[in-house]
Order: sequence, then C-alpha cells, then structure tokens
Amino acid sequence: MLFKNESIDINSLPSIDLEKFTPIEKRYRIIMVINSIISATIITIPIILVSIFNAEVPLYVGYALSAVLLTYIIFNIFWSRISIQYKSYLLRSNDILFKKGVIWKKTTAIPFNRIQHVEVKQSAIAKQLNLSKIVIFTAGGNTGDLAISGLNDQTANKIREFIMGKLKDYV
Repeated sequence: MLFKNESIDINSLPSIDLEKFTPIEKRYRIIMVINSIISATIITIPIILVSIFNAEVPLYVGYALSAVLLTYIIFNIFWSRISIQYKSYLLRSNDILFKKGVIWKKTTAIPFNRIQHVEVKQSAIAKQLNLSKIVIFTAGGNTGDLAISGLNDQTANKIREFIMGKLKDYV
C-alpha cells in the first residue's frame, strides 16, 4: 500500500461558526461576582488592617486600598455581564466544543475517543443556584483538560452521562 498525503482545500472544511452553540446559564454571573468579591477582600483586608493599626503606615493607604477594592468589584460586575455572553458549548456526536473569550477568543474541542473520565462538580454557592461545572479529563493529565462552569445541574449530569455512554463505544 502506497502512502498518500493529499492536500485539502481549506474552503471545503466545515465551519463551526455555522453551528448553534449553547450559552452557559446567566445565573453564573452571580458566582463570578461573588468569587471576585471574596478574592479581593482576602487580599485587601489584611493590608487595610495594617494601615489602620500600624502608626507608621498613613491612614490614607487604607482608604486608597478600599477605593481599589471597590473599583475592582465594580469592574468585575460589568466584566461578568460582558464575558458571560462569550461562553458557550456545543455537544456533537463525536466531540464537545467550548468557546470563550471577549478579547482573546479560544475554542477547545475534545473528541470523545480521547476522554478518560468526566466529573461534575458543584461549589456551595453553585449548589444554591442549581449550577454545576463539568470537568473533562483526557489521557496524560491530572488536571481537567476542559472545564465548563455555569451549567444547569441537570444539563451537566446529562452531558456527563452522554459522554460516558460514548466512551463505551471506544472501549
């Protein structure tokens, strides 16, 4: 048998831009904002306390850091509103795709025949909002190769079951 390596016309390839991607749940914005508030607070509170209780540090440093914290939180509220519109996924017969990014766009495709296992995770806040994160692992890594946050709990479990059923086809 002779080896063949024929060229492919780029224009003949299918475009994923024509596919209908499913957006993540809008409620996920709440988690994004809460996470930014928690992280900003954890970083800023010790610095503010030092500026209040340490006479060598001027009091305006604490005020300035409070202003930075407030600005950071306000920015994240607006950013979460914008960025959530650019997060979507597509489940196809042989793979799953995830698109994200406002400025730097990224599309990740994971073929089912490369998947080792799938997890559905839920934080305490996400549980209250009935949201989950699906994490897909492929061979060769101990961290998830694809994580899609902001899925309805039932949807995440359905996707997991669908993918696990597909994995049986590849064994």
